[in-house]
This record gives sequence, C-alpha cells and structure tokens, in this order.
Amino acid sequence: MPKVVTSTFKTRQAAEVALQRLENLGIKDSQVSVIVSENTRDTAFNLKRENKSDKGIAWGGVAGGLAGAVLASILTAGAVAVPAAGIVISGWLVSGAAGAGAGALAGGALGGLIGTAIPEFEAELYEGAVRDGSILLAVRAEDSEQADRIKAMLESTDAHDIAA
Repeated sequence: MPKVVTSTFKTRQAAEVALQRLENLGIKDSQVSVIVSENTRDTAFNLKRENKSDKGIAWGGVAGGLAGAVLASILTAGAVAVPAAGIVISGWLVSGAAGAGAGALAGGALGGLIGTAIPEFEAELYEGAVRDGSILLAVRAEDSEQADRIKAMLESTDAHDIAA
C-alpha cells in the first residue's frame, strides 16, 4: 500500500538536494508533489508575472534530473494555482486539488487538499509552513520499505517537519 512521506524546506537549494537524493533512491517524478505559496514560487525562482513555460523548461534543463523535473513543474501549465488559498500545487496532488474544487480549498486550503493523504494535524502544520514560505515535498512511496528509506534520507538533509 502506498505511503506518503512529507517534509518542508526553507530554501529551494535544500529542496534540490533532497530531490537529487530521492533520484538516487530510484524515486520517479510521478511519485513527487510540491506545494508552495504563490509568493515563494515567484521569489524562490526569481519569476516575474509573465509566461513561465519557457522559464520552467529552461530551469528544468539547468537543474536536470528529478530536481529539475519536479521543481520546474511548479512553473508550468501542469501546476494548479489556487488563488483563494495563495498556493501552487504540482505533481500527483494536482488531481486532489481538481477534485476538491476552489471553494473547498478556500477555507482550510492545504488541510483539505492533502488531508486524505496525511493526518489532519500534519496538514495544518504544513499549511502554516507553506504560508510562511517553506516548500512542501510530498513523496508517495510504493511500500513501507521505500517510505523508510525516503524518511531516513530526508533526515540526513536540511528537511524540517518530516513525517511518514
């Protein structure tokens, strides 16, 4: 049964290191979601309000691998912005955002979105961290062994609020 391992990062660089290590563990981009505030997306990636698809493609090419694919995805059309909540979602959690609808997300944005994947108290913790500028990484492990490896790896990085 798939298990979700989550953590937050204070900087884009710290998230990149973790994503590179996840790639070394054999994690695929389809297993990873990223949630950031709109402000973090714009500042951490030095973006201006314009078409971001070219920048996402270019940034992904520079970073390369899993880190490039996952982090660039928050800059492209594959990401979902939830203006009422002020967040941007990419990866496998996008389908949850589409299913929840903007109205449901306006109140307990992150809690409502990922509450089905992780306990509510963790979702509330992450909601505050994302609002304060952290990058939330959610990895859907294939089994409990992979989840244990992911968690152990995250503990050796600059990850915060690690939960599995």
